[in-house]
Amino acid sequence: MKRNIFKILFAMLCLVSICSCEHELCDNHPHHAFVDVRFHWNRSPRAESSVMAVCFFPTDGGPYIRYDFLDPEGGRVKIPTGSYHAVCFNSDRPNVFCSPEGTAHTAFNLFSNRTGIANSLAQAGVRADDTPPRPEGTLDEWVCESPMTVYGDTVLHRAFPEKLGEYTVDFSPREFFKQYTIHIKEATNLKYIRALSGMLTSLSDSYYPFAGRSSSKKVSIPFPMKFSDTDNTIDGELLAFGHPNDNQVWLAVYIVLGDGSKWYSHIDVTEQVRKAGDATLVPIVIDKLTVPKPIVNGGGLHPSVEDWSTIYVPVKM
Repeated sequence: MKRNIFKILFAMLCLVSICSCEHELCDNHPHHAFVDVRFHWNRSPRAESSVMAVCFFPTDGGPYIRYDFLDPEGGRVKIPTGSYHAVCFNSDRPNVFCSPEGTAHTAFNLFSNRTGIANSLAQAGVRADDTPPRPEGTLDEWVCESPMTVYGDTVLHRAFPEKLGEYTVDFSPREFFKQYTIHIKEATNLKYIRALSGMLTSLSDSYYPFAGRSSSKKVSIPFPMKFSDTDNTIDGELLAFGHPNDNQVWLAVYIVLGDGSKWYSHIDVTEQVRKAGDATLVPIVIDKLTVPKPIVNGGGLHPSVEDWSTIYVPVKM
């Protein structure tokens, strides 16, 4: 009999303990709601994305909560109840990065990798540490990669108050970048070019989605260029997060000729960039560029093959 009484008391103690633990777990773990995230591509119909990231920032502070969606139309997530700001962006671009967890939503930004100016001239034997001359006033700018196409959107103050409640958040991604096109007309002596590249200075190093603006910190972005000796033209293009409006912007053109001599030209394109305003496409047109002929039979100018020539390529805009 006593043994049975002890068994009953032990069972009751276990039951009380379990109830107490369940109550404690309930108090220490937040309730969750279900949120259907939907992406609408009406503002960017030509965008392509294989992965979309969404970061939810608690309005009362704390690290953001990130979800990645393989479906470009969205999906359902389970999230702790509360109020949030949220941002979405395509996260399948290998050279575009975002601020780490713990960043406030107002400081959250997207940025690209650092790189070298001479990387695109390596095929012509230019070493990575052989830095071409940079335009005046740009020596302190980081040199960064041109970011790949990135699209996104933000929503503010979305509340999910009810435990197991069902909610919807809609995003309409748009471009978080600008496209810069460079076209040089009446370019002569192009058949002597072994390698060619360009760089645009004083562009923004990052983009702040919640503020809807690009950064005021300036970077220079190198980009490949191609030429047509049939049409006598040189063309190039790059993407960037935008540009500060109060800065001087330079186009640098770097050329390696068949004789190994290295040439450069710095062209002020500030007015053309400013004229584009807030447009997503920023066209830059140069009217004329004369490429020097290589040295033949010891004649002509003799710039050092080891150094970049101090003779500027004649340019008329």
